[in-house]
Amino acid sequence: MKTEDLKKTNNPDFVHSPFRYPSNQIYALDTLLSLIPEHQFYIEPFCGGGSTFFGKAKAEDTWLNDIDRELIETYMAIRDQPEELVAALTREEVSEKRYNHFKTGFTLRNGFETAVRWFYLNRTSRLETMSMLWEHDDKITPIPENWSSMILECSKKLQGVRLTHGDFEKVLNEAPEESFLFITPPYSIHHSSAQNRLHKYPFEREAHFRLANALKLKDGRVKFLVAYNENEELREMYSWGEHITITSLPNKSPQKEEIIIMNYKI
Repeated sequence: MKTEDLKKTNNPDFVHSPFRYPSNQIYALDTLLSLIPEHQFYIEPFCGGGSTFFGKAKAEDTWLNDIDRELIETYMAIRDQPEELVAALTREEVSEKRYNHFKTGFTLRNGFETAVRWFYLNRTSRLETMSMLWEHDDKITPIPENWSSMILECSKKLQGVRLTHGDFEKVLNEAPEESFLFITPPYSIHHSSAQNRLHKYPFEREAHFRLANALKLKDGRVKFLVAYNENEELREMYSWGEHITITSLPNKSPQKEEIIIMNYKI
């Protein structure tokens, strides 16, 4: 099946993710949404920037998880203390001095301060060096003018959402029957150990196989969609699933293909 065969999805519930995140989901959002079946319980074991969650209609129940504790604490602050977060960030300036303060000289005393630091560095750092090695380009990336309204909109959508940090397998084991899992593993299976060590939470080859085995055990009890960079080894790993290929950057060059693996037919 080709991308052009998939229907476009009208999503009036769309909200921009508050974060800059190394993911192509936003560019293929209409395609991804058209592949998601009806569901009442929505789960993301690797939520990251949450572009799909923020872009889709909200389910009756939602559970967002990520291995990155600081990311989840930032989500919690956006959900529970949006006005306080906006006020704290409003007092900040985008400058080399403040950037270095947050990167190396900021002592964290609680989850809220973690959120202030994480949001500031996320919005001002170079995208490719997020999480582990916060760095900026020659000129620090400015925080967008609409960031305060972005936080408030995201807070509304996060109300009632369960937020946890931990290993994906715990989430899969606890996923209720009939729930839907949207799964975007963080790194390509071809990332080397050296590349993985640049990340705060490495995802080695063993983890990719562990994920595939855990999903096979859940087959028939939940529905899931897994999005990966196109790779023949992954097709073999998930030979028991349904496969389609989509273009994740349809309006950009060079275009990138992703393999979508599902345990249901569309």
